[in-house]
Order: sequence, then structure tokens, then C-alpha cells
Amino acid sequence: MENISVLPNGDCCNTLNRPAKGGLRANLEAIKQPIVEKPTFTTDANENQRSAIHATVGPVLITAGPGTGKSQTISERVTYLITAQNVPQESIMVVTFTTKAARELSTRIADRLNALNISFNLNEMYLGTFHAVCMKILSEYQEYTRLKKHYNLQDEFDTQYFIYKKIYDYRKIPDYKLILGADRTPWGQAESLMKWVNKV
Repeated sequence: MENISVLPNGDCCNTLNRPAKGGLRANLEAIKQPIVEKPTFTTDANENQRSAIHATVGPVLITAGPGTGKSQTISERVTYLITAQNVPQESIMVVTFTTKAARELSTRIADRLNALNISFNLNEMYLGTFHAVCMKILSEYQEYTRLKKHYNLQDEFDTQYFIYKKIYDYRKIPDYKLILGADRTPWGQAESLMKWVNKV
């Protein structure tokens, strides 16, 4: 059994009670632990932003136009989760569409945590573009996939070249000209098909 005691000087300590010989309970030792003050979380966000920042159960959808503070809200939410809710950094995922947005969020979160003197490692978070976050997850859990040890990730050119090599197979599909274009070269048709696939 563990009891928390307050010492005369105001410090807290854990007193471990264990059964002594003869069935009596005795205080065997007192472990003095320093009190670590958590930084107080304050934000200059507006009321709507605060409701998104403090929502910790379930998903949150933020819809707003450009320049309305979405990035600030997300970075404040991450800071709130770490400082006030004690969420481990490796349990946080922030996904963006663009590398620029990912860099901006990384900078904002790092600046905010630095200002609060919180030790952190952004590499522990799942923070980045869809591509970067998925790559990180794949690399961490590769042993549970069917991927070979040294797998290759196809970039845009590789994908288009792969389609280009199979373009005559795609031309067998009825009404292929609607997607591939009738007057385009095989390379151009591969590009058209790749754009359609990316839209899906």
C-alpha cells in the first residue's frame, strides 16, 4: 500500500507500508520526491479555438478559411495535450497535405514547447505530410508487412514509367480514350492515367 504524506516543509513523500514480522504493518522507508511544477497552459486563442484545443476525447474537425488560425489552433492543441494532459509525444499524430505546412507546424510546436521549457523530441511525434507519416509508420512496423528489407518507394516519375510500360494493356479497356486521351503519345497517356489515379 502506498500513502502520500506531506512533510512539515511542504514537500511530498511516498511512505511505503509493508507487513512487518508478526503481521504488523510498519513504515519501512520514506522516499522523498521533489515536487515538479507543471507549466501552466495559457493561450491567446479565441473561444472557438479554445474549444478545439481543449477537446481531448474523440476526433475534432476544424473548418475555417485561410488566415483564421488553424495552424495556431493545432499547435496549441498539441502543446495542451503534452503539458496539461500528459499525453506521450509518440502518441500524437499531426498530418498535413504539404511539406510547407508540416514545417510551419513543426516550428510552431517547437517554439511553443521551448517557451514553456518542456523537453521534447519532434521525431517522436508522427508529424508531417501524409507521405512522410506513412513512411515513418512503414519503417517502424515493416516487420509486420510483406515488404522486403530494402523496398523501393516509387516517386512520380517511377509511377508514370510503370504505367507507360503497361499502356497497351490499358488501351484494351473499353472507352480508354476518355481517360487516356486519343491524340496523346503513350507517355502522355501514362501521365493522364496517373493523374486520374491520384485523384482517386
